[in-house]
Parts: sequence; structure tokens; C-alpha cells
Amino acid sequence: MTTLLTLSHRFQRIPRNIYLYLFVMAALGFTIDGGIYSVLLNLYVLRLGYGPEFVGTLNSVGLFVFAALSLPLGAVRRFSSHQMLIIGLSCIFTGMMGLPLVQWLPEAFHSGWLIVTRTITHIGLAFFFVHTAPFVMSITRGDWHSRALSLQSATLALAGFVGGLVGGVLPGLLGNWLHLPTTDPTPYQYPLLLAGILLAPALLLLTRLTAVSIPEPPAAEADEMLLPQPRKQRVLPFTVTQVVLLIIAVRVLQITVVGVINTFANVYLDDGLKVSTDLIGVLTAVSRLIGVPIALSVPYLVARWGNYRLVIWTTLFTVALMIPMALVPHWSVAGAAIIGIGSISSLRYLSFLVFSLSLVPEEKRALISGAGEMSIGFGFAFVSFVGGYLITWYGYPALFLFGAVLTLAGTVLFWLFFRKVR
Repeated sequence: MTTLLTLSHRFQRIPRNIYLYLFVMAALGFTIDGGIYSVLLNLYVLRLGYGPEFVGTLNSVGLFVFAALSLPLGAVRRFSSHQMLIIGLSCIFTGMMGLPLVQWLPEAFHSGWLIVTRTITHIGLAFFFVHTAPFVMSITRGDWHSRALSLQSATLALAGFVGGLVGGVLPGLLGNWLHLPTTDPTPYQYPLLLAGILLAPALLLLTRLTAVSIPEPPAAEADEMLLPQPRKQRVLPFTVTQVVLLIIAVRVLQITVVGVINTFANVYLDDGLKVSTDLIGVLTAVSRLIGVPIALSVPYLVARWGNYRLVIWTTLFTVALMIPMALVPHWSVAGAAIIGIGSISSLRYLSFLVFSLSLVPEEKRALISGAGEMSIGFGFAFVSFVGGYLITWYGYPALFLFGAVLTLAGTVLFWLFFRKVR
């Protein structure tokens, strides 16, 4: 009873700005970050007549642009983080609404249209996600910074769960209603359009959010279970530039397994294992649902084990799940990998983020955030581009082993570089 009262008290203390911000994040999770788009986009491209190599190219171009923009956007001072979020969400909305219109264009324009609209979406994602952490810190007081990031991850995961289920079911329902098979692209086109439309209210709401100066609470009110804040600048054997380069090198490799899952898991299930769209949606959704309690438990896990250890353990866990996926071509093994890797994504992401932010002074944190997002983008772009051709030339198992080896290498580099600065 005491625990329930404590949780109730904590939720009552959530600032209004955070509630509004979490609604925006829920819309993103439901539509593009784990939801409808994540389940259906690659399947839609396959049904337009393309193969895995074009799926990889399509994703890699957008992700490369995302990566190239992330670091410069992290260094921008002319615009506030709030303005950058609005610009970003506007681009995401434009790209999401534009992409499904490809079906109504002459076939000669299909490839170019898909690449351009997907690139616009990734430009928006770069503007948006580079500045989420700085914006959260600008609308909350110090004792809420890390908790807000944890709530953000949980919200994205829960919304992604619902969006994944909806995305998995809609093509079958629309196919029956339109008397079309699920091998036709039309039952996938309309859910993608719906996802874009649903993002419009979030864009309007984001314009109403403002960064305000909030007084810090008395020390007695501090929540002892918060995720530890980035520590004061440590005495490091690296300059800020060296820290940025090390983070990029480590992150590009560490993120490989996640990039394989995000880009090719649904392609593998659909094209390689002939799994139904419904089941693909369920597997994606379950990974998000399990991620909710994991995201909410981040403060406790970090307090117990520390960010450094969690970064290493979570990445090794993803490698351990990827290897069986390469060796056993069965949907249950692939499903276990998808669920396991997807469910710990928030823990892996937040532990690395907070650890990396603790390496530099406060005024350099947006730069570090941009470096982290850039490295994720480059890692995903590399995997997406190379992965499509690996599948075509050598099959899916080669891609999965490739991802596992690179992620393991990134984990070893992380240990070598940062073991003395915990």
C-alpha cells in the first residue's frame, strides 16, 4: 500500500510541461518510432516490387543524412531546442505524409520519390532527437531531468506497442474490406497515410510547449531513486574532441545489432520465413511492451549497477540473442531476438547517453548528444546499405553474424577506452 501511495504521489508531481511533451512522444512512438511505420514501411516497399537490397538502400540514404546532420545540429546556438523540435516534427510529418503517395505516381518516379520522402523524414528525426534531451532539461528542474528521460523512453515503448499491434492488423482488415490480398501494396498504403495524419495533433501541441525557468527544489525534496544525473566534469585523459571521436567510433560499432533488427527483422520474417503481417506486428509490439517496465526501472538499475556496466551488459546481451537467429531459421528464434533486443533498447540507450554526457561540461552536452545521434545514424546507415547486399549475395545468416561481430567489437572498444573513467 505504501508503495502504491508513493508511486501515486510521484505521478501527481509530474510537471504539466512533461505531460504535454510525453503526449508528443506518444504520437511519435505510435506512428514512426516503433509503431505503424516501423512494422509496415519495409513490407510496403517489398510489395511495390523491390527487393531487400533496395530496402537497405532506402533506409541507408535517410540514415546517412540523419547522421551527417546530427553533430552540426547539436552545435547550433542560433535556435532554441524548442524551435529545433518544431522544425524537426514538421519535416517528419511532411515525409510521412508524402511517402505513401508514391503509389499514385508513374512507376518511373517510384524509387526517387521513396528516397526523397524518406530522407525528409530522417532530416526531421535528426532535428528532433538531437534536441530532445536539451529540451527536457529546459522545461524541468534539475531533479526531474533524468526521470523525464526515463518516462520518455517508457512512453515511446508503450505507444510503440499499441502502434505495432495496430500496424500488424490493419493490412489484413483493409485487404478484406477492399477485396485485395495482403501481397498488394494498397492495404499497406492507407495505414502509412493514417500514421502521418495522426502526427498532426502532436505538431500543434508542440508549438504550445515553452521552455521555462523552474526553481530547484530544497534538498529534502530530492527523489533518492532518480537516475543519477550526469556527474560534474571528470578529470579525463581526453579532450572534448577526443571524447566525441571515441563516442562515434564505439557507438557506430555497438549499434550494429540494433540496426540489423530495426531495418531487416520484419523483412526477414516476411521474405525469409513467410510469417504473416499479424504476427510480425505482435512480435514488434511485445518487444515494445516489455520495454515499458524496463524503461521505468532504469533509475533503480543504474543506482544498483551504474551506467558503465549496463552499457557493456546490454550490448553483450544483444550479441547473445543475434547469434541463434543466424543459426536457426525459425520464427520463434527470430521473435525471441526481436523481443529481447527491442525490449532493452531504452536501458541500453539511456545508460550510454547519461554516461557520455557525464564526460563533458554542461555547455558541451548538446554536442555530445549530437555525436551520439550521429553515430547511431551512421551505424544504422552502414548496416542498412551493406545488409541489403549481404542478404542478396550470402543470405540472412551472414548479415546476422556480421552484426553480432561488429557489436562485440564495439563493446570491447568501449571497455578499453572508458574502463578508467567510471
